This record gives sequence, C-alpha cells and structure tokens, in this order.
Amino acid sequence: MLEQIMMYLEALDRQVSESFKESHPEYVYHGRIKRKLRCYFGDIWISRGRYRCKGKKDIYPLDRFLPEGAISRFIEELALDLVTEISYGRSQRFLKRYTGVDLSSMSTTVRLK
Repeated sequence: MLEQIMMYLEALDRQVSESFKESHPEYVYHGRIKRKLRCYFGDIWISRGRYRCKGKKDIYPLDRFLPEGAISRFIEELALDLVTEISYGRSQRFLKRYTGVDLSSMSTTVRLK
C-alpha cells in the first residue's frame, strides 16, 4: 500500500511540476528533494521537484497538495471557495473546524489562529 501511495504522489509531482513550469517560466528546476510523509498506513518517503528563482523562496509544486497541518493548502482554498456557497452558520462552523478561521457573528471581524 505504501509503495502505491509513493508512486501516486511522485507521479502527481511530475504532473504538477509540468504545469508549474509552464505558468512560472522564471523558476528553474533544481533537482529533487526527499520528504517523509506520515499517513494512515505508516511513514513514506517521496521525492519531489524543487524550483528556484533568484530572490524568492524555493517552490515545491507538490506541497500545494500535501498537508502542512490537518489539510493541504489546496484543500483549504477549496474549502474557502465552497463555504461562500453555503449558509453563514454552516460556513462559520466549517471554517473554524478546518482552517482555524473564526468568523464573528456580531461583525465582519475575522480572527486567524
């Protein structure tokens, strides 16, 4: 199972990297870096592409899909998009639970964790 997950993530990295190269020509491919991921079935090591641009932070395109905390940045952005389509009360609970954003019901104040 772990081998299949690793192969899937590395294939996803190649796809995402191709898309990244097309949309960000100022970044140059700078090799692959290993990263350990903890998942339900155990720890796995994956190889992910690294891109550099002078004066900017290195970019790892696959990281957009990998979790930093409970969920990935991609899923977090998707969640923010989705909650704008549902009622305020449900949106408020969803944002608090999955992103740590606390919307005040008394004002338009947004508090980040």
